[in-house]
Amino acid sequence: MANRTVWKAFRCTEEEAAKIAEQAERNGISESDYMRRKIFQLPPETDQLLRELKNSILKIGTNINQVVRACNSRRFITNMDYRDLTEYLEKIDRKYYETVQLLQVQNENYFYASEHDDEKENEKNCKADAADIGKPKAKKMRRGG
Repeated sequence: MANRTVWKAFRCTEEEAAKIAEQAERNGISESDYMRRKIFQLPPETDQLLRELKNSILKIGTNINQVVRACNSRRFITNMDYRDLTEYLEKIDRKYYETVQLLQVQNENYFYASEHDDEKENEKNCKADAADIGKPKAKKMRRGG
């Protein structure tokens, strides 16, 4: 993990602070991690998917370990043991593939939404600029003289 020693503070409304806290909690990450992901455009849901993958692999690893212990105590492997091990490894492979697919879809949706938000903001700014065309600009007052 990165050694984060710089502290950045910003102001927000009570509603904004509540939304940040809610989103961070919903995604199972700290508010700092949530803000970092928003700033660097990483979907916060990514952590949840990776956590689920890790937990699945740990559970399957426990099952594999039990089969291997049984084989070691008997000093041979049965067809059933072999079938179980193969099944567990296939489960890991499936879970990994599913997670990768979900992450790709999430990232595509996340970046698509971010691009649309930017486009809407640009469109709004263009309309505001167009509305200002032809209006006299305020003159700056000079002090002293």
